[in-house]
Amino acid sequence: MKTLQTTLIAVMTFISFGSTAQIDEAQILKESKEAFTFNRAQVLLLGTWHMGTTTDAHKSTYDASEPRRQKEIAELAEQLATFKPTKILVEISPEEQAELDAVYAAYKKNPSKPSSYYGEVGLLAFQVARLSGATLHATDHEMGYDYPSIGKLARETQNAHYNGYYAKVGPFMQKVDALENKATTKQLYRFTNTQNYLDFLFNVNADLLIHVNTKDNFEGANVAADYYKRNLRIYANFNRLDITPNDRVLVLYGASHVAFFHDFMKRSHLYEVVDVQEYLKD
Repeated sequence: MKTLQTTLIAVMTFISFGSTAQIDEAQILKESKEAFTFNRAQVLLLGTWHMGTTTDAHKSTYDASEPRRQKEIAELAEQLATFKPTKILVEISPEEQAELDAVYAAYKKNPSKPSSYYGEVGLLAFQVARLSGATLHATDHEMGYDYPSIGKLARETQNAHYNGYYAKVGPFMQKVDALENKATTKQLYRFTNTQNYLDFLFNVNADLLIHVNTKDNFEGANVAADYYKRNLRIYANFNRLDITPNDRVLVLYGASHVAFFHDFMKRSHLYEVVDVQEYLKD
């Protein structure tokens, strides 16, 4: 009996190894690639600063009313229009879609007069839409988040990670602020949409806060989660739209939101993010 058992084990082992040897790994990898290859809509993610009134903690000193800025914005709009967007998604709540449509219609009757509607929406998105024939879509979702309390907690608890990070990047951010008056509009957009700067915005608006918590509590993590939640809800609004593989989508949003959209969309079977820097060249 023992001999029979030994023989059966040997046969099973041989069959097991024989089956493994017959696996065509190259074919499996090929099929795997094909299984996860989808016909996707191309998306151009353009992170911006807010050119008009904003509730953001950081207010830009960029003056879009200056004649040189008007000229630069018009030139940038022409360049972005070469992407040939069919839909432009902007940082306005869906409840204001009718107002957006009405203001845009009025602008098209007299496009020589720049619109300041929602800052960069009227100044840039309107021009790109007129040049390309794209439709405009209000997709924002507004939420509040208590950043001041986390900064206060970090100071009170002498949080070395949080405070040390700001001490290190503080001088750099002063240089960034100086750029707002010296650099051209296109240069500012090129910088704002670099991966390093988007990662910085992702960090200071969410991930850095995760390090600020008292014992057995999650104060910083909860506020960070609020920012994740807002961006996920905006992304959900994107997905409510009828976007097909034939669409070409321009997303014009505050750069900190765009940092999140990059993260969400790079794994999506619906969207293919194209390199925005290709449309920001001199």
